[in-house]
Amino acid sequence: MNKPNVSLQGLVSGTRIVNYIDNQIITDKKNQLYCKIFFNAKTKKGFFDRFFSKNNEHFDYFKGFITQNKDLLTNESTDIFRDSSIISYFEGNWTRYIMIDGLKTWNFEDFELPEYERSQNLIPSDESLRLDLSNVLASRINEAQIAHENILAIEASDNALRNEYYKMRNLLK
Repeated sequence: MNKPNVSLQGLVSGTRIVNYIDNQIITDKKNQLYCKIFFNAKTKKGFFDRFFSKNNEHFDYFKGFITQNKDLLTNESTDIFRDSSIISYFEGNWTRYIMIDGLKTWNFEDFELPEYERSQNLIPSDESLRLDLSNVLASRINEAQIAHENILAIEASDNALRNEYYKMRNLLK
């Protein structure tokens, strides 16, 4: 298995994005199967276009095929997906859908999140136990302010205790 090249964008400014580019080949020697994955196959731009044009395409697009014909791995033809020796082909977008042999096998819109039950054994610092937040959410602003001031007083007391310990141990500079 070879590793695909990686493109890193937005180092100086903008959003930092890491994308796979070019292609990857995976070999299953036991079953004599070969898989070639093309990453971002739709995005072909010139050198200056990359700097001066806005790209609205999604970089998480991929397509590929599985075959027993090793020669297809080096074929750069655009008609490669019409070759009769291809066992299966696939394409998709990591964050939206995956299609295998023309059938949408995974679609984000169809994905349902599992139901979660809240734990009954919360740790004391869990945010759901903060009275200031629960009072704000219930629109009890005065009670939230009082609860928040109590939290600040506890934090100040804890900080004073830490500083006293550090002074005692000569750890405070």
